[in-house]
Amino acid sequence: MRSGCGAFFNQSLIMKTKYNIIFYAIALVLLGVVLGNIKLWITAAIQYETFEQSKAAYLTNFPLALHGRGIITTICLGMLGYCILVFIKASQAGFLKRLSIFLGGFACVLFSWLLFTLM
Repeated sequence: MRSGCGAFFNQSLIMKTKYNIIFYAIALVLLGVVLGNIKLWITAAIQYETFEQSKAAYLTNFPLALHGRGIITTICLGMLGYCILVFIKASQAGFLKRLSIFLGGFACVLFSWLLFTLM
């Protein structure tokens, strides 16, 4: 058996053990967090006319340490990267295959959108 990160992403280990539901649940929670973050941005953008006002309103939801250039987006990209890996491995292992394919594709679209817009 492999150890370290290689064992984590080993298909037989990640989706065919008792931990598969835990990894999947974490991915679902992280996807929900990213969607909540996007909802915060859209809500702020609707309420204010200028980009700077929207950005200031959006950043009030986070601590000052996260107000740096792209920190929140980078964190969201990392969370989506984890989601994509788990959903791909789940679909390859046949664990909730159709749902995993849909969620993996949805996470890829969100990842691309965040990467190219850099909210």
